[in-house]
Amino acid sequence: MKLRQLLLFVIVCACAAAVAGQVTEPVIEKQPSPKFPKGSDMTGVVGNIVINATVDEKGIVTSAEFKEGPGWTCPVVTNPLINEAREAAKAAALKARFIPVRENGKPVSGTSMLTYPFGVPPKVEKNAKGMRLTLIGSSDEPPPPGSPPSRGVLNGKAIALPKPKYPRAAIAVKAGGAVQILVLIDGDGTILSAEPVSGHPLLRSSARTAACGAKFSQTLLEGEPVKVSGLITYNFIP
Repeated sequence: MKLRQLLLFVIVCACAAAVAGQVTEPVIEKQPSPKFPKGSDMTGVVGNIVINATVDEKGIVTSAEFKEGPGWTCPVVTNPLINEAREAAKAAALKARFIPVRENGKPVSGTSMLTYPFGVPPKVEKNAKGMRLTLIGSSDEPPPPGSPPSRGVLNGKAIALPKPKYPRAAIAVKAGGAVQILVLIDGDGTILSAEPVSGHPLLRSSARTAACGAKFSQTLLEGEPVKVSGLITYNFIP
């Protein structure tokens, strides 16, 4: 079968399925970009903001709820630029338009997830152990704007370091060992983002949740608070 004939066959089958009453996800027709606040590129955070959208039978978004992001940003942060960016993503989602879900040949309401890229990727590289670390530049190369300095392992420098819960699923299979979380600490000492970089998959989520609750003293540079990055290590003993 020729390629053109095959594509036509696939389209016909898809249309037939829709007519037959199969339910599909809403298809995006229009997705405006968010108007992120000025200075968003200086937060040191990068990744997608994910929004859950409820779409009615006319393809109009009736509600938009924040799900996660940007990237590994902790769910609750104090940085106003991050919270404003999340609200901007929700506002953009409300302006999106869809081809609605069809059930038994009739349009019905449905849900869809929308993603919005945020931030400027920092300069990163892998060290000998394969961990991603933010660089501050070499002696002959200035650091990129907004790139936080790395402070290595941070456990002993925390003023508050919640212990992670031991997941039941991990206990059941006797999963243990070290889990390392790459964190970005905001200027006020709270955790902006926490990304698992090593450790058993069943333990990573719990370790990340704990890391998001950590607290550090401010790091000052020329008298001004700055962001820093580093690793928090959690040891799980089965």
